[in-house]
Amino acid sequence: PHYRSQPLEYLTYLVSYGGERSLRRVLSDSLGLASSLQVMADENGAGTNFYMLFRLTPLGHEHPHMVMHTVFAYLAMARRVGVDQQLYSTLADAMRLQWDWAQPSGPSDTVQSFAERMPKVPREHLLLAARIDAQNASAVLSLLEMLRPDNMNAILVSPNAEQNSTFREQAREL
Repeated sequence: PHYRSQPLEYLTYLVSYGGERSLRRVLSDSLGLASSLQVMADENGAGTNFYMLFRLTPLGHEHPHMVMHTVFAYLAMARRVGVDQQLYSTLADAMRLQWDWAQPSGPSDTVQSFAERMPKVPREHLLLAARIDAQNASAVLSLLEMLRPDNMNAILVSPNAEQNSTFREQAREL
């Protein structure tokens, strides 16, 4: 439904951005809780999954609830600020350039790409579905609204197994 506006691309960029005052920089440089942040999104006929993977520092392992609080405070701020139309336009330009200057894909990669898009995109738009052709701030905000503590699964992988059950209870309290 939103293949022309790619709201998930905007959201992925917003969360994974590593510049000044970004979530990544706050967690690493300001708070010392995480050394890296990786963001992935998966959209299919069954729904949308948004993954944030953090490599925690020893301090982050001691205080995983602080990581969660920081993430959800950042997302709340993003909801309050709203969609940055200039950023959205810049992402659209970058995706268009990637599309225009991409090396031709091999046959199997092309088939795989089309097969992934076919359930979501009308046949006549299969070629153009890898770029942003229209901005849809309400779709971005709708996705942001879904990124809340009561709509998440949080997993802490730690050498200290006793902390895992404590983390589960702390995550529920968010």
